[in-house]
Amino acid sequence: MTLIFSYSTLIGDYVNNNFILDFYKLSMVIAKEKGHGIKFYGCSYSINYLKGFYDDFVDVSDKNFILTDDLKIYIHTVEPCNSVTIDGDIILYDKLTINYDLDISIEKFEPSRHPKSRGIKKTLAYFDRYDLSDVKYYSPTNDKILNVGILRFRNEEIKKHFIDGYYSFREYYLKNIEPKEDLMRRERVCVILCQFYFHCIAVNNNISIDACNHTNSYKHYMGPQKLKDYSWTELDQMFKKYGLNHRKSLQ
Repeated sequence: MTLIFSYSTLIGDYVNNNFILDFYKLSMVIAKEKGHGIKFYGCSYSINYLKGFYDDFVDVSDKNFILTDDLKIYIHTVEPCNSVTIDGDIILYDKLTINYDLDISIEKFEPSRHPKSRGIKKTLAYFDRYDLSDVKYYSPTNDKILNVGILRFRNEEIKKHFIDGYYSFREYYLKNIEPKEDLMRRERVCVILCQFYFHCIAVNNNISIDACNHTNSYKHYMGPQKLKDYSWTELDQMFKKYGLNHRKSLQ
């Protein structure tokens, strides 16, 4: 199975891109060791930084991606069904397995309004101010998000539900909400536009879901976990094992 990684410095999610791309090196080396092929979509900078760590690459420097998940969703518009995208901060402990009998594969389910999900709850509070009845399938009472750190669609019909939904909601947001709220630079907007909304779509279309964390062994160093001391205690040994240099700070 080929795993598709992606990263563009042009989206601007991080100031220190090398810190993030060092994670990609480790993730890619281990995935290849487990028997996976590696394909990479990126800008010219990330392609050059990761040279030697992927088997194939696609340069998307000319694409205008502005939201975190824009690149990942774009990949699924151009790659065939059953292609598997994966985040570069997922470290596999065993070869990744996918249940191809189910409609989609994701990394895991997460609660959308759990007390510990303060970042998501805060962003949702802005969306709750608006009448989103024109956004097909959107439900303000939706209680889960689909973490798309791993993502696969079984066929074109299923993929169309999610891809068309994402672009439609994205357009609505950029036209009606972002000009008033200015959230993109300070809130977790894409979690709502993609992961929260994907669960709404799945529920309304009886989509069967393969949550990879239930049947696989790996660790996803999401967001601030990359900065925690306990994470680096674990990661130091892995970076040393594979002879990789790394930074311990986003600064």
